[in-house]
Amino acid sequence: MNLVNTDIREAVDGAEVISIPLPGFTISAYGRILAPLLTEDHIVVIMPGTLSALEFRETIRANGNLGEPIIAETGGLPFATRLIGPGKVKTFNIRSVCGLTAIPGNKGNLIHDKLKRLYPFDLKKFTLISSSAYPKSSAHISSTTFSHDTLNSKAFQPPRSPASPALASLTIPRATG
Repeated sequence: MNLVNTDIREAVDGAEVISIPLPGFTISAYGRILAPLLTEDHIVVIMPGTLSALEFRETIRANGNLGEPIIAETGGLPFATRLIGPGKVKTFNIRSVCGLTAIPGNKGNLIHDKLKRLYPFDLKKFTLISSSAYPKSSAHISSTTFSHDTLNSKAFQPPRSPASPALASLTIPRATG
């Protein structure tokens, strides 16, 4: 970590990797704040994921950033921590490995190479979006699998659900049979 700062413009300027280890309800707010600041040279890592990379990309696009920063998400938090007092954090668990995926998918190796010295992320070549994968995401779309080629397509529109304001109009039908 090179800089801790309350000026987001100064913090993002020159940063290669921007980490957002925050709850899902903050993702669109950070997308709006970061949209005018992000370039194709930035990598944004959202922890935990659960569709957050798609929501973040949709939010920055809706706020005028049509560039292609790499947006990654993890399949959970690498560390289980809790604030136990002013300025005191307790670590309860450290996962041995955590899934990682990126948009565009063909940039997954790039981000994995940059982050692997920090934590043993397991790069996923496919993104499985499933309401049963995470109990808290049960209000999201029905089980759907997108290949990384689909996610790389500039025509790809993220799945939408009434559960998230930034994901609110497209319905993807569930496969039957």
